[in-house]
Amino acid sequence: MSFNNKIKELRKKNNWTQEDLAKKMNLQNTHICRYETGNIKPGLDILKKFAKIFNVSIDYILGEENEKNRTIKIDNEELYQTLKDVEYLPDKDKETVRNVIEGLSIKNKIKNMSQTI
Repeated sequence: MSFNNKIKELRKKNNWTQEDLAKKMNLQNTHICRYETGNIKPGLDILKKFAKIFNVSIDYILGEENEKNRTIKIDNEELYQTLKDVEYLPDKDKETVRNVIEGLSIKNKIKNMSQTI
């Protein structure tokens, strides 16, 4: 399911109007309408807001996965160990690592979305 359809579906599941969602996101109604019709594509900050408001992953909003939350299997042992080591970092550093990974991932997904339009 595409981003615009996923946002509309999530909004309706919560029994929210476009105006309700716009207020929650501190946006104008027209922006929600334009996201839902696919006339504009979201940036990283907007994707994060949608994910937080709907309590789903950004991948879920982008239609990359069917489940709201999922566990991943990492076959690359070096990557697995690096990610495992993150567990021992202070919370602030964990957040930084998460933001870097999420930012790079979303940047790549947005780039791929733009290429398919």
